[in-house]
Amino acid sequence: ICGVPFSKGTLFAMNFIFSHYNPNEWHSPKSFIPERFDPESKYFFKPETKTSRDPKIYVPFSSGPRNCAGQTLSKLEAKVVLARILTKVDYEIDKEQLANEYALFN
Repeated sequence: ICGVPFSKGTLFAMNFIFSHYNPNEWHSPKSFIPERFDPESKYFFKPETKTSRDPKIYVPFSSGPRNCAGQTLSKLEAKVVLARILTKVDYEIDKEQLANEYALFN
């Protein structure tokens, strides 16, 4: 790899945390800036550009067959919380929305 010899069977590992602190991808990488994930924010794009970040730069749950075991639990918890909120809140659907042919209410 790049002129460096490695013997057969050599294992390689990558620490994904470094990609979360890459100054080429993030504005002030060590600062807490939640607007980074808002597409309308100036922090959403790479610093000094208007290009999007690579989707694999932020990997909170890892990926692949050995990803975070808590990912499924956290997504399930989010659904349960949303369901609880929807059952406790009184809401009405606007009659114009019901008449909208693109809105599907079954």
